[in-house]
Amino acid sequence: MSSDAKEGGWSREFLVGQVATLLVVACAIGYALISEDRGLSSALARNQAEAGPSVGFGLGVAGSGQPVECSDNEGLARDCALLLSVRTALAGGSELGWDADAPVSEWKGVVEAGEPPRVVALNLTTAGLSGYIPPELGGLSDLRALHLYGNELSGEIPPELGRLTKLDTLDLGDNRLTGEIPPELGDLAGLVSLDLSVNQLSGEIPARIGELERLEWLVIAENQLTGSVTETLQDLPNLDYLNIEGNDLSGCVPVRLKDVDGFLGGLPVCDGGLNRSQESRDSSRTDSQSLRLGVTEKSRMSVRRISLMDTWPVGRWAPLNSGRVAIAP
Repeated sequence: MSSDAKEGGWSREFLVGQVATLLVVACAIGYALISEDRGLSSALARNQAEAGPSVGFGLGVAGSGQPVECSDNEGLARDCALLLSVRTALAGGSELGWDADAPVSEWKGVVEAGEPPRVVALNLTTAGLSGYIPPELGGLSDLRALHLYGNELSGEIPPELGRLTKLDTLDLGDNRLTGEIPPELGDLAGLVSLDLSVNQLSGEIPARIGELERLEWLVIAENQLTGSVTETLQDLPNLDYLNIEGNDLSGCVPVRLKDVDGFLGGLPVCDGGLNRSQESRDSSRTDSQSLRLGVTEKSRMSVRRISLMDTWPVGRWAPLNSGRVAIAP
């Protein structure tokens, strides 16, 4: 055999060997990814079973699986009557499909739970709503989560929402809401997550928002808010995520919040002369533009979240940049 023929044979054998090696590596990676995904799914399923139904952002409540009628108990009958009275105002030109003749457990976005069952959550995220937020919603006395994110709701935030004393999650982001943030939201003593971002809200942040001691997640970015944030943010001991960018706010962020995840809109930290602007904090991360998940990107992907119940209790929020996500309906 000539030397050229031998070299050609060796080249083909070398290429075949390389292709085979790549296939083996690809199969190994694929198997690892599948195994990891199965492990995560198993963990989520196991934790959901152990934790029971969720009424936080995950809205994993399925109740008993049996149809629940509005007439089941007096409290639920009141909840149903209230929802039926506001469905047109809330939906605007869209259709919610709430029907007095259908079980409430089949109503779009309505979550009932408890014994006796009551309406504990409304999940109408990106539901095409084009009306306004009816003040009557403040009468849902057992409501623990209100998700109206990503619609076209207009008008003002009704102060009556401050009557929802069991509420732990209020998500009104990415709508067309105007006016000021009602101080009555400061009455929601159990509130853990508040998202009012990407609206047209104006005025100052009410001082009473600073009284929400359980608040872990505060997103008011991309509005027209003004005034100083210093005193309002001073007394939020459990805050894990803060996004106030895209406003015309002033003052400085309390030093105790300097390591909280989020975006401070360029405001300095009240650090005794050692102020660090948010830009310098962002520069230590990869690309601040690509990390702006708190507003614009968050607006596009909020309902694609998955649950982190293996690390966070049911109904709680996890920081977005560590995967703050939850089960979408």
